Amino acid sequence: MGCDNIIVKIPIVPQGSGDQVIMVELGSDGEEDGVQQSSVPSTSDAYLNSQAILSQQLQAQKQAQETKAEVLDQIHEVKSQFLRQLHNIHSAVKRIAIQPVVRASARPRIGDTTATSIDDDINNNFSTLFGGRERPAPVKLYKNPRTLFDLWQEYEFGISGTKPAKEFTRIERGENKSLYCRRNVFWQLMVQMIHAGHTSDSAIDKIYTVYGSSLSVTSILLCLVQDRKRGGHPSLRI
Repeated sequence: MGCDNIIVKIPIVPQGSGDQVIMVELGSDGEEDGVQQSSVPSTSDAYLNSQAILSQQLQAQKQAQETKAEVLDQIHEVKSQFLRQLHNIHSAVKRIAIQPVVRASARPRIGDTTATSIDDDINNNFSTLFGGRERPAPVKLYKNPRTLFDLWQEYEFGISGTKPAKEFTRIERGENKSLYCRRNVFWQLMVQMIHAGHTSDSAIDKIYTVYGSSLSVTSILLCLVQDRKRGGHPSLRI
């Protein structure tokens, strides 16, 4: 006895988003065990239901995409504001970094008549007016700097009213050639370290850490000159 194959049409609705699709069955018009499934909606009703569900799905997906785009725009705006603020902070730090940190010099030696501290030197820089005219700053280098902080002060502002070493002309550098060339190795290293993100304070502290705080300024300058010939000290390379 032959057996007929029964084909039942079941309306389905695709759901999902992106590359994921789920087929959802809505019902059928067939019979099961000889009993007609009266509770299953007809094909036309199932089609209408599928259209309604599909419309709701598309609307939900559209809202999700709009929300996602809005969130991404907000994230981009926050990131842009953060980068602008970071740039402003970095610029401010670099401006501060080029200013030498004011530290008191070591105690003056007996019989030393020079300024007793960096604070005195800074105060002397403001006493440049004489006889109603501005008195030219002396062009000379400090003979016996006690610390690297004094040496950096000399480069940026001068000491005891002298002209800052960074403003020396070619002729003025030639008049102080011996001292200037030796100290210029330190000054150039400081400028490089500050451009790399150090403050003048942290840069000098790092140099002291490398060569030892017990060494004199002259000894550290000689070490810097020797290391420069070999490409610089490994711990101070930028």
